[in-house]
Amino acid sequence: MSCLRNSVKSPSDVSRLVEKLTEALGTDYHMLKTRIKPDACCGAIIPEIDALKEILTEHPVEPDQIKSITVGVENRALSHVGTVGPQPKDITGAQFSSHFSLGLTIVKGSNDFKSYYEALGNHFSDPGVIDVARKVTVVHDEESEAIYPKTRLGKVTLETTDGQHRIAKVFHPKGSPENPLSQEELHDKFLGLASRVLTNDRAAKVLHAVQNLEQLKDIGELAELLTLTS
Repeated sequence: MSCLRNSVKSPSDVSRLVEKLTEALGTDYHMLKTRIKPDACCGAIIPEIDALKEILTEHPVEPDQIKSITVGVENRALSHVGTVGPQPKDITGAQFSSHFSLGLTIVKGSNDFKSYYEALGNHFSDPGVIDVARKVTVVHDEESEAIYPKTRLGKVTLETTDGQHRIAKVFHPKGSPENPLSQEELHDKFLGLASRVLTNDRAAKVLHAVQNLEQLKDIGELAELLTLTS
């Protein structure tokens, strides 16, 4: 509040402040610009996963055919997800490791919560995942730096053991406002997470209730569905 008071020194300042606070009021909803992560990892890794999947879709390879994977990122991502390394010690480290996460993409074909949770169960020591993770190098990239923070560039180069280089760039990762999850993808993510603490039937009922809130006679119906019983 003190900062606000210091910035308002005249009636014109008040006018500008009110104008800013009410700009596009009722027409521009920032919630609609929310990013919903399709994967259970740091958002900085998702563009990398998307780029790697793009390569794998066009040029499928087996893990033992991979010589190296090079990921180009801006400085912020480099410090956040490029420093944990290929063998994290806990689930947070795994979710903030480009190396380990891309190893999961290659070997397990998924970066959903179940993949990380199962990795926790074997102490992040799956030899196949670790082998690929050790082939990942995260480097600073000027092109990525130039467009951040407007967007994050997923820039991946995969080199195979026979000398082939495959490159992919993703400017709008899945889950971003420019490339949102479909309704089916949103439903699948919710059910995949909710079914870990609720039965499949109850999770489905919660989803249906949320989608039809205006039809509920009493919000207690939803509250009851969300209540865990011993």
